[in-house]
Amino acid sequence: MKKGLILTLAALMLLSTAVLATNTRVLTMGEANNVLLDEANIWLYPSRISMYPNVAIGEAGYYNFGSGYELGSLGIHWKFNEKNPWVLGTYLTSDIYKVADGLGGLGLSNTTLPFRYPSYDFFSVEQDDWWFPDPQTLTNNWGNQRLSLFYGRKLGTMPFGFYFNNVSSSWKNESTTPASQAQRSLSEYDFGFGLTDPGGKWDLAAGLNLMSWKNKNNVGADITKPSGNKSFYAMGRYFKQMNPQWTVVPNAGVIIGSYKVEWYDQGTPNAVTNTESYKNTTFWLGLGAHYTPTASILAVLEGGVGYTSNKVEWTSLAPATVTHKLNSFTLPYIKTGIEGKVFDWMDLRAGAVSYWNRTSDENVATGGNNTKIKYNYPNNRTYLGAGLHFGNLHIDTYTDPQFLLKGPNFVSGGTTEDLNFAVSVLYDFK
Repeated sequence: MKKGLILTLAALMLLSTAVLATNTRVLTMGEANNVLLDEANIWLYPSRISMYPNVAIGEAGYYNFGSGYELGSLGIHWKFNEKNPWVLGTYLTSDIYKVADGLGGLGLSNTTLPFRYPSYDFFSVEQDDWWFPDPQTLTNNWGNQRLSLFYGRKLGTMPFGFYFNNVSSSWKNESTTPASQAQRSLSEYDFGFGLTDPGGKWDLAAGLNLMSWKNKNNVGADITKPSGNKSFYAMGRYFKQMNPQWTVVPNAGVIIGSYKVEWYDQGTPNAVTNTESYKNTTFWLGLGAHYTPTASILAVLEGGVGYTSNKVEWTSLAPATVTHKLNSFTLPYIKTGIEGKVFDWMDLRAGAVSYWNRTSDENVATGGNNTKIKYNYPNNRTYLGAGLHFGNLHIDTYTDPQFLLKGPNFVSGGTTEDLNFAVSVLYDFK
């Protein structure tokens, strides 16, 4: 009876209260942001921000599976009005370049999606022409990430949340001698809405991503032009506590995106020469579980199925059409992670994911030259990390295993890798 009571209290601590942690924590526990309760949930379910007032979060390193972009941000959650409280989250990001794509960030800023899916960047598959060039800026990295805002309050008894993200940069030459009116710009607006059950048992979220750009030559004529670039996503999850040790978390989501570009001959009149469109449909269905055998150990397991349909169609006025289809069926995807107490001030974490993919890559062109290739392969990733706790200060790390293998220079005498890939620092100033 006593043991059951202890486990129940542990489960309540892990599942029913605000767990102060970060994107790095859920990543190193096997990309478990959609299954665990964590501060990082706000990027998927903005209504959860009401659980995390009066905190500051600093992120250093890179996410999105080592894409190579160095990321850094500072976010503060401000609480207002004690009687009917509401929370404002403000996030400013270091000078990075961002554009909407499907590699873990579509319409969701710098977070990892619950289901990773293959996607194209916005360039021409057949003609190898970029849809738009990078706008020039005075910074070395050509950064364009401006601001991410969160707003959370209760509607009656139900927590509601709103998320807004803005990406934009531009360059324009207004010189008159010699005539040069070239112009480049890129803008993206992300909107997200969320609702949470008053008892915290379920979350729902939906969002919209809008993207546009300008690409004009030195006489002000369009080189390329966007046409209806947007994506929509919706997702949800439900927490069901089966007993003091086990909680299951069914979840599902869908993403639908449609993007198109028109190329112009830059003549008089400026006529369309060819177009390219990109369409994506992705959905996933997962079943996660928490297991708390003792008050100091939390294990996470999730299995699921996912499907992605990508279609890129290039059409010229010849007429000639090339269609590239990339369809991927994932059965299953498996995620697992564990977090265990080592000292009062330190937790050890490890995680792994495996995607069992069956992919069809097909090209269909006017006049023949058709190809179709099928792939059957796993996509696996593993993570190692730690959580350090010093009063109101929490530090989460995504550790480089090379440091454990080689050790510091004064031990091995050789060159070592970085200690961590990413570090998140959270300060609770309640």
